[in-house]
Parts: sequence; structure tokens; C-alpha cells
Amino acid sequence: MRKQRQLHRAGLVTNFGPKAARARRELQRVVAAVRKVIWKRPGLLVMWVDRDVRQARASGAGFFANEKLNAPYQGRVIGMGPRALLILRGRTPE
Repeated sequence: MRKQRQLHRAGLVTNFGPKAARARRELQRVVAAVRKVIWKRPGLLVMWVDRDVRQARASGAGFFANEKLNAPYQGRVIGMGPRALLILRGRTPE
């Protein structure tokens, strides 16, 4: 079985268990971490967000991270210390 990469594993949102929260709840939590929307087009959303490095390290990601999200979102997280680029593809949330 393929391991699912989630936003809480990258340290973008706080989750209090190993399972992912529901997509709607996780997206509400990431809204508080958004610092700047860099690019917004149909099918692509790029944001500069805050990141919890301690949580990321506890989940297996390091200070620098480059992870592909595969459930329930499509995209990529590029982490650089306490900040990260969050790239969401497909139908972007409002």
C-alpha cells in the first residue's frame, strides 16, 4: 500500500493523531498558516505558508523537505525551515 502524504506530516497543520483530519478541517487549519498567495489560476494554487519544523521532524520530514501530496489533495510541499511553498493542483479550494 502506498503511503499517503498529508499536510500534517509536512508540518503545515497541527493534527493530534497519526491519521489525517478530514479535508475540510485540514484546509481550515492551513488558512491560518498562509502568509501570501503567490499564484492563483484555474487548476493551480501556490501559497507561502508557515510550517512547524518540530512536528515535521517528528513525522519524518527534515528541515528541508520536498514531498508530493497524494491524498486527498494533489500537489507538492517544498519546506525550507519554518516556511514552505504549498502547491495545490486540480480543483483549488476557495
